[in-house]
Amino acid sequence: MSSARRHTFFLFLCLLPFTAISQEFLYPVAVCNRTGLVCVIYQKTPTHIELWLWDKETKHMQQGLLSRFTPAGLTLLPDGRSFSFINNGALMVKQFMKRSPGTFEFTQPLYDISLPNWLDEQTCYLSAKKRTHHGLFQVDRCGEVSPICWDDLHDYLYPQKVGGELFCIERTTDRGSMSHALIKIPYPKICDVMNMSCISSWTMSDGNSLNDNEDLVRAANRSAAIDRVEVVGSLPTVSFLSMVSDKSGYYISHPSKVGQKSASIEFTYWKFVVEEGVFETKPLFSFVLPIDLLLFNRDTRLYESVLPLLPQRYGQKIFFMHVTEGECGCNLNLFCYDEEVGTTKQLTNVTTEGMHYFRPLQVGNAVILGGSLRDSEDADVRMWIDSDGEIRAQFLVFPLD
Repeated sequence: MSSARRHTFFLFLCLLPFTAISQEFLYPVAVCNRTGLVCVIYQKTPTHIELWLWDKETKHMQQGLLSRFTPAGLTLLPDGRSFSFINNGALMVKQFMKRSPGTFEFTQPLYDISLPNWLDEQTCYLSAKKRTHHGLFQVDRCGEVSPICWDDLHDYLYPQKVGGELFCIERTTDRGSMSHALIKIPYPKICDVMNMSCISSWTMSDGNSLNDNEDLVRAANRSAAIDRVEVVGSLPTVSFLSMVSDKSGYYISHPSKVGQKSASIEFTYWKFVVEEGVFETKPLFSFVLPIDLLLFNRDTRLYESVLPLLPQRYGQKIFFMHVTEGECGCNLNLFCYDEEVGTTKQLTNVTTEGMHYFRPLQVGNAVILGGSLRDSEDADVRMWIDSDGEIRAQFLVFPLD
């Protein structure tokens, strides 16, 4: 190549738009009990994820959803035939055997919806924002919204139904400062008036039925004000409440604010017990997550943010991710806390730059683990095309004792 042509080629390269090479991730999120296939999230870029289905025996991968959808917060429905997900803020449901999902058309203006908790194949409850505050709502497959607890003074988050009671985190903001409390309220009786219709009513304890949405809102506020029970107040900033029974559960605490220049965030996993009105809580372990995986303006971020990095409980064992120092920066490795004996064990020790392991999932008598994708035959987490043109994948496997 002549000197003039080399110079022209160099100028051409300099004028090309610079595109940062984003990291790819592959991690399991759920098991379809009917088929035994594992639902896997494949993150191609920080702004796009795809759903794939993985056969643990053959390692074969097949796409489980059209690529134009972004299946964040995938949750299986009780029937095992369907799953829900949040696509660009909209709640959608899809049957595994069907090609396209359906979208919930809410009868009330809700946004910033949380992961749904499915009561049955037709109904779920969730936290969502209405106007300026988060409330608790029951929603059916027709999109009918029945308020459970909502007002203009508090935020109600992370609902957990246990029997006839609904537990949640109540957040109060006063002059820029926030306080948190664990509360419970009776779960209202919400039933369908007509089979297969989109009409629902709320039957109050006095036997009266309300069908108008504004009446439902007023009734929800009145019921919450009268029947609200504070289990414990003055909690630190907490999230991801998980009830085991009406007497015990778990939550995660974290800093109320994190600086843009911070490299990591420390979380603490707590267990609490309520006996005869006495609240007792203790920290089980702390874990640190790298902020580059969480912040929206980072090219290394996870599309689902902290969701794939949350601890996972299987029996007496709690698997969690924690930052360790690697060759060139930090890595996320897998740890296991044994609640029965109160000990912690590190299960992986990756040190390669930019390599992370996360989202352990119990599959049969083992836990499989995903994380950063690497184009190497000796990689623990990888995805490749075999000699027959089939797409296959591999994950780390840890047998459960």
